[in-house]
Amino acid sequence: MRKPYAITMARREGRSSRRRLGLYMGSISLGVAAVVSINSFRANMTDAIHGESRALLGADLELRSLRPFPNTVQGVIDSIEAQGTPTSYVTTFASMALAKKTGKTRLVDVRAVTGGYPYYGSIETVPPGQWQTIQSSRLALVDPSVLVQLDVAVGDTLSIGTAAFVIHGVLSKVPGELAFFAALGGRVYIPGAYLGETGLLETGIRTVHRAFFAFENDETLDELMGQHETLLQDNQVRHDTATEREQDFVQALDLMARFLGLVGLIALLLGGIGVASAVHVFVKHRLPTIAVLRCIGAPQSTVFSIYLLQAGLLGTLGAAVGVALGVVVQLNLPRILQDFLPLDVPVSIEWITLLTGLLIGTWVALIFAVLPLLEVREVAPLRALRREFDDSQRTGVKRYWAHAAILATMISLSLWQAPNWTTGAAFAAALAVTTALLWLIAWVAMRITRRLFPRRAPYAVRQGIANLYRPHNQTVAVTLAVGFGVFLITTLYVSQRNLLSQVELDSSPDRPTLLLFDIQRDQKDSVEQIVSSLGFPLLGTTAVVPARISRVRGRPVAL
Repeated sequence: MRKPYAITMARREGRSSRRRLGLYMGSISLGVAAVVSINSFRANMTDAIHGESRALLGADLELRSLRPFPNTVQGVIDSIEAQGTPTSYVTTFASMALAKKTGKTRLVDVRAVTGGYPYYGSIETVPPGQWQTIQSSRLALVDPSVLVQLDVAVGDTLSIGTAAFVIHGVLSKVPGELAFFAALGGRVYIPGAYLGETGLLETGIRTVHRAFFAFENDETLDELMGQHETLLQDNQVRHDTATEREQDFVQALDLMARFLGLVGLIALLLGGIGVASAVHVFVKHRLPTIAVLRCIGAPQSTVFSIYLLQAGLLGTLGAAVGVALGVVVQLNLPRILQDFLPLDVPVSIEWITLLTGLLIGTWVALIFAVLPLLEVREVAPLRALRREFDDSQRTGVKRYWAHAAILATMISLSLWQAPNWTTGAAFAAALAVTTALLWLIAWVAMRITRRLFPRRAPYAVRQGIANLYRPHNQTVAVTLAVGFGVFLITTLYVSQRNLLSQVELDSSPDRPTLLLFDIQRDQKDSVEQIVSSLGFPLLGTTAVVPARISRVRGRPVAL
């Protein structure tokens, strides 16, 4: 038999079995789509972060302290500003905001800004252009959640401490911050010139003082940090540069994308199981045709090549469909996730990712199809005359090699997609253990149903149970497919709950609306009496001991 004959037969077989082979293609397409969309979006996000790293911070350098900058540090800041470097100050603290119109209060994140911050990127507002107008008037910009919870609108008055500010607009985007987290703190921007009028700094409120700088070149920044880094550490002043912020975002993005990539990998392997099941059913229906081919002189290798070629072509076509679906998902992800992204993500086609997805999808389809296709090599010509002829002489060595190839594929893909080798190895081990447990469950179920067969049960029940252990059944394949599906959904659900539990808001009716800090032991009883005399319930008191780690095992801790 010549090679073109195998190609011709593969094409004919494909035309006569389109519906059955459609499941084959669909199984691999969804997994490839998940892998391609996730990896392409990660590449787009990484490019966007590299291109707009300064916009993530809004400046080239940020200095941050939990107290007013010490004189020595303030002297450095003044000297930088004296050299013509644009400098801005942002003082942040938590405070109760009172809506005069409705009388409602809410704990908000107040930010008093002095200077031209941000120097890179822009703070977007509704109506547009309101950021530049609040610096010289008693105006405030607030998050949409503040309007909803205080039941106010633009133009209403908001009291913070003893100062009043008119709500001049609504924040829609702040450089380097996620719109999603605005619901957790409720940001309120006010002019720094009126911070003193609130009277809150005099009460010892906990504040965060930040200074932002925009340098003309990176060499000046590097020289400055080399000269004053020790001074900043000694005064407990933290610093953050645009490069460091970029690295943090890239690392966080990579970890998230790698995790989602592992989820996509599970979907791809689940598709591989679907491929194996579809090919198994297809081969069972083609056994008479295979026997006839053997009768007219077709050797085992040629018959096997016909169906292997067919599996490869369909796997490539299914992977190509998956790549196209992945691109569609990638194009829509920035719009869907815009409230969860710190910057705008321009979409571009990542050809390397598409090619990788195509190759991986084709390989997974082939490697999972080989195992059921090995049965083609075992079909004897006598089966064309005797359908009941037992030709199930297992080629054990080839099946062991097929299983080993599938295992090696799972391990390789896990290591490639995981953030590190340890995680990849652990994930591959988890997949192997899950597969073994599901296979064991299926095997035990088949043995138990056969041993405890309900012979007096109705016919439909007996027939259904008998199908679980009859020869050539799909009990193991179905158990693996359903089990992997449950494994995927459970993994996503548990991860979702773990993430949401860290940011979930307390919606109980007895949650506090006012927190008092720095109450000394001899002041505790007096404060409780004052609160009770005003008619407010005291929900509880908690002892707090402030501390700072200075050394670990004799080694100084660098801030």
